[in-house]
Amino acid sequence: YKVLRDEGQYHTMTCGKDDLKKGDSKFPFHRNEIYKDSMDLGFSDAIRTGGKNGVVFDKQHNEAYRDFLESTTVTLQDGITTISGMEAYESCVIKARSVVDNVIDNGLCDSMSFADHIYPDTFVKDTAIELLRRRPRDEGQQQQSSKPWFLQVNFPGPHGPVMSTAAMAESVKNREWPVPLYATVDSKNKNTHVCPQQQRLSSLPPQPEFTGRCNYGAQIEHIDKLMSIIVNEGVRQTQDDPNAFILDDTLICVVGDHGEMLGDHNLSDKKKPWQSSIAVPMICAGSTVQRGQVYNSPVTILDLFGTFMDYAGVTVPETMSTRSLRPILDYYNHNNVADNGFLPVRTHVSSGLSSGKSDWRLVIKEINGTPYKLICCRGSDCGIPGPSTAKPKVEVVIYENGDDMEWSHLLYDVLADPLDLNPIHDLRQDLVMQLRPLLPTGWCPSPDVVSGGDAFTL
Repeated sequence: YKVLRDEGQYHTMTCGKDDLKKGDSKFPFHRNEIYKDSMDLGFSDAIRTGGKNGVVFDKQHNEAYRDFLESTTVTLQDGITTISGMEAYESCVIKARSVVDNVIDNGLCDSMSFADHIYPDTFVKDTAIELLRRRPRDEGQQQQSSKPWFLQVNFPGPHGPVMSTAAMAESVKNREWPVPLYATVDSKNKNTHVCPQQQRLSSLPPQPEFTGRCNYGAQIEHIDKLMSIIVNEGVRQTQDDPNAFILDDTLICVVGDHGEMLGDHNLSDKKKPWQSSIAVPMICAGSTVQRGQVYNSPVTILDLFGTFMDYAGVTVPETMSTRSLRPILDYYNHNNVADNGFLPVRTHVSSGLSSGKSDWRLVIKEINGTPYKLICCRGSDCGIPGPSTAKPKVEVVIYENGDDMEWSHLLYDVLADPLDLNPIHDLRQDLVMQLRPLLPTGWCPSPDVVSGGDAFTL
């Protein structure tokens, strides 16, 4: 952000839950708000929020979405009782975690009190519009500015708590949703990961809904509409200048920061090395970007920053490892890859997590046209649930000082086995040996890299 702002002379903006520094009290959430020893994250303007939970629990900071909720009044379905937007939000989003059979019954959460206009993603859309409207203008030009700009919009959804307004829930109610893969039903012979509102009595009025794949889908479709509104605002700002149509000179990328199990293998949430959790969408569009192309080699969202700097015409600092995806976006064609002479942007991509019982690292590398994933864990079972077939190869490494440690690993063909059902490490130890050195130093060491040590397999 600093490179774009200071070297590229861009007006840089961010809104929503950017997670750049959790619990940050030294960067303003509001415009012109100054803290002692403020941290410069590289933005010219910002309206930052703390996320779905932070808005309720992290009250030490002056947070824009909380201010909005506390200053907004909503009316309950009885048409008489009024409460604050914060009371409605906390009742629907936070207290909904303790619901029974997905039925929310606390008196303050209904179709009128928890409406689209106070929904967290809607608020982020509104702040994005505000940032676009207050960005610098050239003197004498109300709409257009010659100063280039960068806007990062951080929607808190789709993300748990998976809460939809009544209108959002109703919009997806009568569709057939794919059931989670390789999952069993619960004790009541229903799968709550699919669409709980379809199990309601049809005579009941639409209400806010909690959890379920269809409500996750409703969040995605809601965000899709919000993104369209933001893009249209940019177009509106330049509509009086036929030579400055925004989409002719704008790169738009839509990405997620992590996946979601959504019931696959009876699991939910993130934090797992399985593809449903680690794989994210990355979709880019622009006037020079190739249309309808799919790039299957491993890439990482970390390279978006190098990509933006490339398009902005600034040099990536040597201290940064990010790379540019621009050659792929502008020139790649999956129909004639051999003629393009393309090499992967990276030799491999990595991921990992150390949180609670989860302690794993992984590397994905394309070998002879096939992407393989090697998962390495401390201990014999990674401390994480997973597919029933996920039986790792366990090794005990004895170090030079006499200490020993269990390491386990799994190997998958990502394209042929996108749901991590058929590990191939027992058959392809040759690939395991190729991928081990790409893991972080010290992870799943082979005997020849343990100085003076030894290893054996359980």
